Amino acid sequence: MPADDSSASPTLRLTRSAFDLPRATLRRLVGEPVFNHRGAQLEVSLQALLVASSAIGERKLANLTPELARSEMLRDTQLADLRPRAMAAVDPLEIPPPAGGKSVPVRVYRPRLESGPWRRELPPLLVYFHGGGYVTGSPDSHDGLCRTLAEVAGCVLASVDYRLAPEHPFPAAIDDGCAAFEHLRAQARELGVDPQRVAIGGDSAGGNLAALVCHRLRARDQPQPWLQCLLYPATDLRYGAPSHHEFAEGFMLSRDKLAWYNGLYLDTRERVHDPAASPLLAEDFSGLAPAIVRTAGFDPLRDEGLAYSRALAAAGVPVDHRCHERLIHGFYSMGGLISAAREAVLDLGDVLRDALHGQGVRVTP
Repeated sequence: MPADDSSASPTLRLTRSAFDLPRATLRRLVGEPVFNHRGAQLEVSLQALLVASSAIGERKLANLTPELARSEMLRDTQLADLRPRAMAAVDPLEIPPPAGGKSVPVRVYRPRLESGPWRRELPPLLVYFHGGGYVTGSPDSHDGLCRTLAEVAGCVLASVDYRLAPEHPFPAAIDDGCAAFEHLRAQARELGVDPQRVAIGGDSAGGNLAALVCHRLRARDQPQPWLQCLLYPATDLRYGAPSHHEFAEGFMLSRDKLAWYNGLYLDTRERVHDPAASPLLAEDFSGLAPAIVRTAGFDPLRDEGLAYSRALAAAGVPVDHRCHERLIHGFYSMGGLISAAREAVLDLGDVLRDALHGQGVRVTP
């Protein structure tokens, strides 16, 4: 269930109050519109959120322990996310451990699929990896999003609770991701899902993991997922693209935050150059799963998401890429707060429904 507003951060409380104001009044309060270098205008409600964050002065991650950072992320995502939708069932599952690891917890969402144009004997499965910089995040932090995607897309969704850094640095999260995906696909019929239509996806760091699982599967001569759904994915951990400079400060995901995440997650500084951590640096993209890629116009990760889409497309992989030009990083977890984010979540659910139920990935220019 969503957290009570009394536990919200000052930024979220102030922003929620501001949203009760008429849009014209909100515009006067936040000042002149903000544009990126491509000419897109920042959504006014997100501008209000950023203005509130700047005015209040949110605590820097570098001043927090990982445990406290996880607690704060969970609190704020539960308050900003879409309200949880009722499921037919939500079941815990334990995946056998990868080598040197421990069992991987998974939360399986089963929506009500008794009716609808996508009804089939066995529904598809989406294996999902939450974001959070490899340090924060959990199935709890992405509960509202996962429930909504499962219902709108008409699929069973398995949210993977992979190990986090710094307790478990690179490559523990990827090892868990591969183990979870391979086990869930192998046990598809026992889970009551179609073994041919097992997809993979994730947001931010989770998008990175989903992409890397596809590369690992190909290296092992294993079949690819039905599709990969990458939401503002981190694909190049060197973080040097132009969008990283344009949005280094003031748009939630800052340069300092990215450096903090990398410092806790990666085993060595040189690892950023390794395609096993930065999938954009791979030499070959052929034969990977068809991809749905979504980026945000005011996001440091925007350019590397676009670059990854182009690398896939150049290798002959079907790609549906869309940039939500007016939004910021993390918007898929803001559907309960930002109307444009809610619309984006529902649109993604529709796109997934079409791709999972026979129409495949719609290729964009």
